Parts: sequence; C-alpha cells; structure tokens
Amino acid sequence: MTTMSEAMHTISPEMAAAIVDAQQRARAVGKDAKNTFHGYKYASAEAMIEEARGALSDAGLALMQVGWTLEGERCESAVETKSGRGVIVGRVAVVYRLLHKSGAFVEWVASTPVLPERGRPEDKAEMAALTANLGYVLRGLLLLPREDAESSINQRDDRPREETRREERREAPPPAAADPAFEALCAELVKRIDDAPDLAQFGAINDAIKAAHLPKPLEDRAWSAFFRKGFGFATSTGELDNWADAVVAAKLVEPALSDVREAFNARFDALEKRAA
Repeated sequence: MTTMSEAMHTISPEMAAAIVDAQQRARAVGKDAKNTFHGYKYASAEAMIEEARGALSDAGLALMQVGWTLEGERCESAVETKSGRGVIVGRVAVVYRLLHKSGAFVEWVASTPVLPERGRPEDKAEMAALTANLGYVLRGLLLLPREDAESSINQRDDRPREETRREERREAPPPAAADPAFEALCAELVKRIDDAPDLAQFGAINDAIKAAHLPKPLEDRAWSAFFRKGFGFATSTGELDNWADAVVAAKLVEPALSDVREAFNARFDALEKRAA
C-alpha cells in the first residue's frame, strides 16, 4: 500500500488539476458544534464532510474510506487527559482512495492514535479516532483552515477557568423571580432525590421531573441533583459513561452543568482508584 508521499507521485495531470480546483472551491469550516459535557467547541464531522464533499464533487473528485485496522499496542501517552496521563490503546490505520471522474485514483494510509479518556471508553475512542482521522485528511487534502476568526489564538481567553467563572457570575444578570409553586415543586423533587436510598426510585423521579414542566433554571436544578446523586450509584466507569450520555441529552446549562461535571469527575476518580 502506498504512503501519502508515494501516492502524490502517481497523480495524473487531470487529477492534479482537479485537486487544485477543489482547493480553490473549499471554504473554511467554522466551529459549529460544542461538546456539552466537556465544554469545548469543534467543527462537527458533518460540517467538515459537507464542505469537503461539495468542493471535491464540483471538481470531479470523490474520497472513499476503503477500510481500516486497529494497530499497535497499549502505551503511555504524553497527552494529558481529564483523568491524568493518557494511555494510547493503538492506532487506527485508515486506507483512503481519492477517485477522479476519469477513472484515475490514488490510495494512501493515514493513522490516528486511539486515546480513551474520562467519559470516552475504548470503543468510543476508536470511533472518535476515525472521525478525527477523516477530518485531518480532508483538511490536509483541501487545505481547509482549522480556526475561524472568533476562535483564533489572538482572541482566546487564556485566563484560569475559575477566574473566568467568577467574572461570569459578576456579569450575569440576576435571575427572574420564579413562581413560588414551581420553587416548591422543585424543592420537593430535590428532596426526593437526596432521600433516595438506591437506584430503584430513580425511574419514577425521572418521570416526575419531566411531568413537572418546570422553568428551565429550576428544571436544570432538579436534573443537577438527579445526576449528582445518580453518579454515586454507578459501580463501574462504563455505567458512569452511560450517565454522561444522559447528561448530554438533558442539555443542562451553566451553572448546573459545572456542578454535574465536577461530581462526575470526582466519581470517576473514585472508581478508578477502587479498580487500581
């Protein structure tokens, strides 16, 4: 199988002209998505693929993932994750085929490390590596800019997170007064959550929160208590990952999300120490 550099030497003049055309057509892809649980912004795979596919298609080109393999062995990584120093479990090696409408094509292999972390077990890490691999191949092929103006390094806020949180709290407008009946209902739900001795009651509590139709700030308060207590019932990191997925589905906003994230991290650390 050819490498990327070897593949470039086999490109026909027609395909070379088409690649130049595709690069001229491609436009920057902004960071249109946000990881609700971990809080970072990124250019979604869908947005990247849509832009690249349009530019390639208009130029008479198409890119295929022919297949991939998981290679290598577990090894300590220099990458720091939320749970400490990462452990790479291997690399996904993806075979790509770039086709031209004339029938000409080139193939190459691109690899990406598989790096699990808090909230992302090995199977999800492999899928994330495949997505990242495709994104970097498309960026490299079409020279797509990696940042938009709003997220450039010159405008990035590099202050410590706690400092920015204090400023956000100072600048945030005072919350509107809530209906006392809703306040009382929220307090009752939170008490039910705090008093729950085990997970058996959580199905009914989950239904009760949904049926209450609380205003968003109060609903987030109830869900925050629900998840913080629920994390304590998780007996494995796999179960905790399922809770993290539920948090994302709940679409919590600050400050409820910050409280839940901190509780999740604390429980994850406790489970890791117990397993060690």
